[in-house]
Amino acid sequence: MAGIARELNEHRVPCPSAYDRARNRHRNASGWEVTTVAAILANPRYTGHQIWNRHHSRYPDHTAIGVPGTGSPAHGPNRRCDWVISDRPAHPALVTEKEFIAAQSVSALPRPGGGQRHHYQLVGVLRCGICRRRMISHWAHDRAWYRCRHGLSGTAAAEPGRPRTLYLREDRLLRDITAALRPELANGDVADYLRSHHVDAVCTRESMTIERD
Repeated sequence: MAGIARELNEHRVPCPSAYDRARNRHRNASGWEVTTVAAILANPRYTGHQIWNRHHSRYPDHTAIGVPGTGSPAHGPNRRCDWVISDRPAHPALVTEKEFIAAQSVSALPRPGGGQRHHYQLVGVLRCGICRRRMISHWAHDRAWYRCRHGLSGTAAAEPGRPRTLYLREDRLLRDITAALRPELANGDVADYLRSHHVDAVCTRESMTIERD
């Protein structure tokens, strides 16, 4: 969702509150946010059906002063099981019901299947050769990877000329680092050697060099 928001911001697509300020004066109009994308992806109205009872407004019961049902209401979302959805389409659909359900299936996976933890051997000893930042661990395609986004985070738009994200596989990095440190590494653990000797592996897509503190 952050990637979607970031791409919309990079292409200068107005967020809903910026596009329609008259109806969204109370909302931030500076750009797309993750919560905005999440709300759109989870809104079944885009399938053409009308939805009722998504939110509630409950008034406090001021029985102590003898004026029940007055005061400022408390607003909040209702549970999805309490929503009322029209049986028939009420307006033109923007997505099919199949597409909507597929989007829910994707966004309903906040962590790896089964909740297993992944092990990364080179955390803290890899540095990007482009921007010099520490590379962060990243699990993809059932493998340990490391990446550097060169300072880009969250939904912020990329600065002009920013290098594309660097992705490197851990198994290939271990192979290259082991070859670069022979014969002094011997049969020791690569990551332990780098940490104990204050050594960084500085990486680009094309090369890997060893730098000592």
